[in-house]
Amino acid sequence: QLLQENETWVAARGGRGGLGPSSPKLKNGRKGEVGQRTRLELEVRLVTDVVLVGLPNAGKTSLLAAMSRAHTRIGPEEYSTTRPHTGVIRFRDGVDIR
Repeated sequence: QLLQENETWVAARGGRGGLGPSSPKLKNGRKGEVGQRTRLELEVRLVTDVVLVGLPNAGKTSLLAAMSRAHTRIGPEEYSTTRPHTGVIRFRDGVDIR
């Protein structure tokens, strides 16, 4: 599980690359070596449960701000949500919708 930004994990190491001959007439090249093979089963975890999709000025950001504690800057013209945020709606039974 990768949780931090720029975090890496090596699933399989690559092989050593080959070298061509120093001259087309010489046979002094080197063949590459085979790398490791790994079979993986990946699981995708989504950050959001709900996505609001609609035309510009349809009120998506206003609806999100009214239903959650998301603080976004909303302007009067199209495409004017300059700082989009993910809002969280918490219900009394402990369920969170992000």
